[in-house]
Amino acid sequence: MTSNSVNISPQYLFHGDLGYCYLLKNAIPNPDYFFREILLQTPWRNEVVVMMGKQLTLDRKVASYGDSGREYHYSGKVLTPENWSSITGLLKQITEQITGLTSNFVVFNHYANGNEYIGWHSDKEADHLHEYPIISISLGASRDFMIKPTSNEAVSRWKSQHYPNRLTVELSHGDILVMGSDMQKHFKHTVPKRAHVTPIYIEGLGQTTTRINGTFRMMRDYTL
Repeated sequence: MTSNSVNISPQYLFHGDLGYCYLLKNAIPNPDYFFREILLQTPWRNEVVVMMGKQLTLDRKVASYGDSGREYHYSGKVLTPENWSSITGLLKQITEQITGLTSNFVVFNHYANGNEYIGWHSDKEADHLHEYPIISISLGASRDFMIKPTSNEAVSRWKSQHYPNRLTVELSHGDILVMGSDMQKHFKHTVPKRAHVTPIYIEGLGQTTTRINGTFRMMRDYTL
């Protein structure tokens, strides 16, 4: 965190020369407002993945917003962002004020219930400017977030420091998680399925099991 950040004490999950990850609990002001407006205003589309040479359409939905000239290439696909809307631009501004970090692109994931998930992965595509941390925000129902070391160096380091094979943290409404340094190189993370998701009351919408996650990143400018 930089000296420009809001005074919220970070809870470090781990920290070292192979990467770091910390949590800011209840950091986003008025999270009901952001959940409701992003849910209703975002042009969601179902995620499509390629498995064993076949395209599969997942229930989980995605969307992205970003600066002109940015693209996200992953899994043989290109994610071209929408221009920043008033609500996503405001959320970007707030996350930057809270963390003291900078972003120019956001990927939103929409999990309607506990059956919707994202598998083990790392965000290490060439589009990312990896010297900038990823700011991950959570809105709506709580879900587990798991981290595990994958490089030989990280696995050895975690064993020597008596970390568990996997770290699990529950991410809740209004939380911010920051992943920095070489974390994407040495670790993977997932939002697994959850047998029971406790509904959360959102003002103006009522009870919901939906979780919205936004990952704010710095991406390369392909117009240069």
